[in-house]
Amino acid sequence: MTPPTPRPDATGLLRHDVLLERYHYPPGPPVAIPRHTHDQYQLNLNLGVPGGLHYRGEYHVVPSGRLTVVMPGEAHTPVDPDHRDRDSEHLTLYVEPGALTAAAQEVAGRGGVGLPFFRDLAIADAVTVARFARTHADLAGGPPTVSVLDQDVRLLGFVGGLLRRHAGIPAGRPLPPA
Repeated sequence: MTPPTPRPDATGLLRHDVLLERYHYPPGPPVAIPRHTHDQYQLNLNLGVPGGLHYRGEYHVVPSGRLTVVMPGEAHTPVDPDHRDRDSEHLTLYVEPGALTAAAQEVAGRGGVGLPFFRDLAIADAVTVARFARTHADLAGGPPTVSVLDQDVRLLGFVGGLLRRHAGIPAGRPLPPA
């Protein structure tokens, strides 16, 4: 995995096929990050002030509390729509395509499931957004009683729900208990 180079205001943690980051932006003028791509899926929860993103030929304003999913290899340009009048944070998770494909096959209960596709850039589904925030916190070092196995189970649980709800991966046979 070739993780993106973290910005100076970002903290990151690498776990297997996942890179976890948290970005903090203080009040100030709009920030524009040059057009770029990632080899991984980029999941980003915008907290604080609205963000903006040029993606798939359109400009999208992303309200606070929305989760965005940028597909691997898709060029995008993050641009703040306006001056930030207060602090803003972004919780970001990069997931390798192979790991998400394997999870999709596990959810579907069969092989042959291709690269999961997310049609919508921004997800407003409160259940998915809340689960992403909890999973990010757990992976970032949640309570000391949370084991690595428990973190992995929570990550797979979040990814499974994301795939079923937003990538159209139907649930196959029930998974055996962990």
